[in-house]
Amino acid sequence: MYNIISVHDFPIIKDQDWIQLYPSYKEKLHSRIRKFFDILANSQSVLFVRWGAVSIPQAAELGSVLASITPGKCNILFLDPVAGLPSVKELDWGIDGTCTVQVPS
Repeated sequence: MYNIISVHDFPIIKDQDWIQLYPSYKEKLHSRIRKFFDILANSQSVLFVRWGAVSIPQAAELGSVLASITPGKCNILFLDPVAGLPSVKELDWGIDGTCTVQVPS
């Protein structure tokens, strides 16, 4: 549904279906999510880093959503890999708390 791939959480065990390990994976995932939200709730400043750019409207929407769950200062760094780019290039999207940088891929 969310296009999430988990390649490290389900070991291949002979004669055992991966689904048998799902309950422990689900608990581990919920624990990580709770810890993540706890860190957000208790941080004065948070930097989110995303590999791969989005559109300007998507970046603004993501910034708004993240700011709504982050009581402290919230910043986002978008790293946009570009083939053949000779050096780092900053893009000014005019969104407070957001920096987009094209980087060589």
